[in-house]
Amino acid sequence: MPLSERLASSAVFLPCARVRAEEVTLDPGQRYVQRHHPSFPIAVEDNVAILKLNRATCLDIAGKHALKEALDELKAREDLRTLIIAGDHPQAFLVNVAELADMSADAARDFSASGHALVAALEALPFPAVAAVEGPALGGGCELVLGCDLAFAGRGASFGQIEAMGGVMPAFGGSWRLARRVGYPRALEMMFTGAVIDAETAKAYGLVPPFLRR
Repeated sequence: MPLSERLASSAVFLPCARVRAEEVTLDPGQRYVQRHHPSFPIAVEDNVAILKLNRATCLDIAGKHALKEALDELKAREDLRTLIIAGDHPQAFLVNVAELADMSADAARDFSASGHALVAALEALPFPAVAAVEGPALGGGCELVLGCDLAFAGRGASFGQIEAMGGVMPAFGGSWRLARRVGYPRALEMMFTGAVIDAETAKAYGLVPPFLRR
């Protein structure tokens, strides 16, 4: 069973919330409510929002802006207690490298600024944000994970700040967030080598916690 589905079952995760994202209606008077952001579906039950990254390269330029708008909307809701950002596509937690190939200096600054704004919006939420990662979370995708309070990794998850392979460094604040999560020497090693680590190594490094069951 995919990690996003396990997180949405009553057998795992938050003892204060039971989430079944599939059991929804469009009637606001009912218990379950689901709506669709222009890019990403959001389901809410029992004060927990599940935002599904439902396509490849959700950290492309359009995706970053759509995610920032969704987070701003969720922040204003007084009923929410937790946000789960769940990868619902194997390549959800990735940027679109093709967009970066011929980017001008001004466009690169805008790209970095929008990434900073997205991760800052995550950290500004008045409730915990949790990433559920099934596939690769590399570059900007790893930085999105680092902006969350917790991240859970499925067996197929992998993580890496691979920007050095393109001759640059993390653009969304991932350099210091990675160091805060895994320690300064290990963060430097990961960033300088562009290493990609699997889920078990990420747990050993402290990047993600062991999966919790009630």
